[in-house]
Amino acid sequence: MKIKTIICVLLAFQLSVHAQEPKKKPSWTDSMPERDDAPDMKMQIEDDDDEDDFGLDRNSLGFDRDELSSTEDTSSAEGTTQKSTSPKMTNKIEIQKQLDNERKKNAAQQAKIKKLEAEKLEAEKLAQKNQVEQEKITAQYLVEKELKEQKQIQEKITSQKLAEQDKIQQEKKPTEVTQQKPKNIQFSNSAYKWKKTKSVAPIYPSKASRKKIEGWVDVEITVDSTGKVVDAKVLRSKRNARIFDKSALKAVKQWKYEPPSKFGINSKLSKTIRVVYKL
Repeated sequence: MKIKTIICVLLAFQLSVHAQEPKKKPSWTDSMPERDDAPDMKMQIEDDDDEDDFGLDRNSLGFDRDELSSTEDTSSAEGTTQKSTSPKMTNKIEIQKQLDNERKKNAAQQAKIKKLEAEKLEAEKLAQKNQVEQEKITAQYLVEKELKEQKQIQEKITSQKLAEQDKIQQEKKPTEVTQQKPKNIQFSNSAYKWKKTKSVAPIYPSKASRKKIEGWVDVEITVDSTGKVVDAKVLRSKRNARIFDKSALKAVKQWKYEPPSKFGINSKLSKTIRVVYKL
């Protein structure tokens, strides 16, 4: 009889719990068959704190309803916590991964920026070095150009001075100067006039022409009885410059004079002449 009472109490308790939680799964007691021989029970509900809703002592039933509800609430809370903790942990891991990726990206970007700055600095140094070298080359070129111009001016001044001195000397001295008779040549007639029958003008040297050099050459010529120049040699030249010697000798060797034989002279005659070069 006592067992039946306990079973009835449990069924009533299960029904009340099921009424409070309609979505809860049906209990195993719902499938139990009804017994016809079960006694009718009248239960009185009292508000005593020491008894349950069915008028029974909680200690006699062997369990505590508050503990049961707290256990159910705790298990429910733990499940909820586990369910809620799992997405939180997942979100935390994803956030950590995103932060790591961002750090890697920032580190790569900083390295790239440093590399670009180093390349830029190197390019600036190279450009500065090239600029310094170019400035040195330009300065050297300007110095050389200035020295060359000064040299040309000095040469021009020197050439002008030489030309002026030659002009003064030419005004003071005659073009042809007669010297004493050369050695080993005998003059039988001093009336010989040295009349030129053929004259060839000397060629002005191109080098002297380019440099605008003027001068003169004293040449000793020797003619035979026919008046032909058979020998010529340079005695002196202006400032011992030998630039006109070849031209003067080549010209005078082609000259011809009136034959001394007409004057009764059958020997060779010599004479010093001055060949003048003037622009």
